[in-house]
Amino acid sequence: MRRTPHALRLLLAGVLSAAGFTAAVPPAHAAGEQVTAWLTTTDDAAGRHVTRGLQAQTPFAFQSGTGGGGENITVDENTRYQTFTGGGASFTDTAAWLMNSSGALS
Repeated sequence: MRRTPHALRLLLAGVLSAAGFTAAVPPAHAAGEQVTAWLTTTDDAAGRHVTRGLQAQTPFAFQSGTGGGGENITVDENTRYQTFTGGGASFTDTAAWLMNSSGALS
C-alpha cells in the first residue's frame, strides 16, 4: 500500500506533536513551601557598619502570583551561578569587604 505525501505529512505532524508534549518540562511549583530568612542590618549607605547581624526573621511561605507589597522572590531555574567552595572561617570580613569593593561580584 502506497502512502500519499499528505498522509505522510499528517503522520509526521502527529509524531512531532506527541514528542513536543512528552519533552516539555513542567514548571516548578513552590507555593506553600516554607522560607526561612535571615537579615543583617546596617546603619550606613555603604552597608559597612553592622548594627544587627544575621537576625532570624519570621518564616513565611511561597505564594503563587505576581507578588505584592511583601517579600518577592523570583526563582529562575535556568540561571546558574559559579560555585564557591572552601571559604569557611578563613574568609574574613576584610576579605569579604575587598571582594565586594573590587566589583568582582557585579
